[in-house]
Amino acid sequence: MGDYINSPSLSNHEDPRKTEKESSDSAVPCGAIHGHTAPNATADWAVEDLVEMRYLLIGQKRQLEGDHDDLEARYRNCSLKLRGSPSFDRHPPIEYYDEELDQRRADRHVIKDLERQRSRLQIKLQKL
Repeated sequence: MGDYINSPSLSNHEDPRKTEKESSDSAVPCGAIHGHTAPNATADWAVEDLVEMRYLLIGQKRQLEGDHDDLEARYRNCSLKLRGSPSFDRHPPIEYYDEELDQRRADRHVIKDLERQRSRLQIKLQKL
């Protein structure tokens, strides 16, 4: 006979098979309970878990929708600032950002070259 919680103790005159069969409906095997998801959980527990999970998912969905709207607004603001025109498309092509980034890199290189030339000229002036 299995090890059961709340199973009736057997006396010498009881048939073990009969007692186990009768008590197995209400008895819970040891170590089988792991929260509300145990196979022997009541229907009420399952319904409570499903309702709770539904509310959690609804809350997460609303949070994600809000985050998505915030990101779209930030994206729209950035694209308008980059373009400088309110008539600019809400979703500019990615290539536009690549071109903008390349232009800024090129500008930085030009600035660095000009700074190097200036420092060389200053050194030459100091020598004169």
